[in-house]
Amino acid sequence: MPLTFANLQLTLSWQQELSITGFNASTQTGPMRATITPTVSAAAAREVYFAQGTLAAGASVTINLNAVTEPAFNRALTPTGAYMIEVTGSGTTWRYDPGAADPLAWFLGGTTPQVNGAAGDAFAFGSTTATAISAGAKNIRITNTAGAGTLTYSLSVVLKTA
Repeated sequence: MPLTFANLQLTLSWQQELSITGFNASTQTGPMRATITPTVSAAAAREVYFAQGTLAAGASVTINLNAVTEPAFNRALTPTGAYMIEVTGSGTTWRYDPGAADPLAWFLGGTTPQVNGAAGDAFAFGSTTATAISAGAKNIRITNTAGAGTLTYSLSVVLKTA
């Protein structure tokens, strides 16, 4: 079942005030939006893989994007590329990284590429060009980095399939 489209939208809403003695405060508000355009069409992005789970203190889960089962319809997928990802974590601190074996570095660089999050944090990345998934570049990992407490995570990945 192919996607109709995939689109990642990020919005930052804000308000700030400057007190002015003897006058009303000056207020600025506004959203700042960044939309990845053009959206990824159904001819390119074919599936969304998503996962939710919990991890005990210090535990991690490695997800092999080269062979995943799409949970909503229980179908095996063999992706060839990845366009977008969204990760959230609650309950404790966490880390997203490419994993040790057959890592999919994707948008991360450096000698120890990772995204670190606190309880309630989220991150998203998206591109209109797919990053290749292969036998040697396929794994991503989520780790509960706290010494105590349970991490609840969710992950969504927009994938290219044959």
